[in-house]
Amino acid sequence: MLRSNWLHIIFLCACWQAHAQIPSDTVWDNQRLQQQPELLERLLIDAMDGSDAKLLASLNEAYAQLPQADELLKMRAQAVLLRLNGRLDEAEDLYRRLPHDHSNHLRDRLDEAAVLFENGKTREADAAFAALAEETLPAAVHANIARFRHAIARRQQWQWGFALQPVYNDNINNAPPPHCLNGVYCTRTTAQSAYGGSYAIQLAKTQPLHGKHNLAVQLQHDGTFYFGQNGYNEASARAALGWQYRDARHEWSLLPFYQIRLEGAESFSGNRAARALPYAHRHTLGTRLAWAYRPDRYSLFRIQLEAQRHRYRDAAYAQRQDGNQWSSAISFAKQITPQASLSAAYRYELFRPKHQHIGAFENNAAFQFHGLSGVWSQHWQGTGTDTRLSAHYGIRQYRGIAAFGTQAQRNREYGAGIAVSQRQLQWRGWQPVLFYQHSRIRSNMPWAQRRKRSFGIGLEAGF
Repeated sequence: MLRSNWLHIIFLCACWQAHAQIPSDTVWDNQRLQQQPELLERLLIDAMDGSDAKLLASLNEAYAQLPQADELLKMRAQAVLLRLNGRLDEAEDLYRRLPHDHSNHLRDRLDEAAVLFENGKTREADAAFAALAEETLPAAVHANIARFRHAIARRQQWQWGFALQPVYNDNINNAPPPHCLNGVYCTRTTAQSAYGGSYAIQLAKTQPLHGKHNLAVQLQHDGTFYFGQNGYNEASARAALGWQYRDARHEWSLLPFYQIRLEGAESFSGNRAARALPYAHRHTLGTRLAWAYRPDRYSLFRIQLEAQRHRYRDAAYAQRQDGNQWSSAISFAKQITPQASLSAAYRYELFRPKHQHIGAFENNAAFQFHGLSGVWSQHWQGTGTDTRLSAHYGIRQYRGIAAFGTQAQRNREYGAGIAVSQRQLQWRGWQPVLFYQHSRIRSNMPWAQRRKRSFGIGLEAGF
């Protein structure tokens, strides 16, 4: 905020300086302040340099009732009040209507530039601060302008994140537990295990276009690799380019994207030589529509809708799993204390295959999914430790008759994890993280049940 700390005057001190003989038990309401016009004006100007919207509104209301009230000062106070209340469009309009020939014009221009920045008008705010940087102003004000321009530059830079963690998978071939079909045919598939690693990379950039409108670019890549078991390697990549609208409280985005899924040779029905780099397995075209609302600086509410169309290269997969998938998610995050935050989300997915029937049977790859998830993050000041607890639960319901069954498949999916990090071990933005994750699938089909766990020390970074 462009606020001059040296202008702050404590309310009681100002009253004492103005009227030393006032009894100590005097109550200063608006009516009494109006009997001291000079004091009221002085307090109003001081309140404009603070962040108490209720105090400013009360003083401005009392000042406006004075016969000798300065119309310009009332407009300036109203502009600051609109800004403090988050009504930035109205504040911006009022600042533009202020006259340019008064002694505080530069101060108003500084506040207007800050409003443009807070209201998501990055290009216009940068131009306003660049013009103000050429003016003759105190060194502290120039330093504040430099901080705003640095924040504007960071807003337009590439933002990226990276995570790497070791992996031990005790069932890379996705073998079901020993089970019997219809109480007659019993089978056991040997689970294969392997060590490896998983990684995730994210890149994002917003380029201002005009006003609150931006061009948004998002790139994501993640994967898992195994030592000595290249046939089970997997990875995915997504590239999205679209439109974003953002102001102080709202954000809209519409991002068409292309996504590719890569799988090792073991995921293909044909003969393929195992290699370190997986083969293209699935191509996806889709669109994501998202809306976010920030009611205050500590809370965030988000809704996301996504539509995808899958196309598999392998003929066996294509017959069953080519098709359209829709998903929606609602999430809410809240910083409940300066050291703790909590988030919760609900997700719904629906998949409809291109081929509704395979031969005389209904395609049982179609499903719908309902899921809940939550994350709790805590910083422990005494030890400098950060902890993150996560959990999820979901129900996946398939259509048609399941393989080797007489009814539709129903899965219940559980998962939980914990991550612990120590800030003193951070080096240039790179943070080691100790983690443990556990997931399980329970199903009415014995061959569909799964259990998986992983633990180790990973590495995270964000710039």
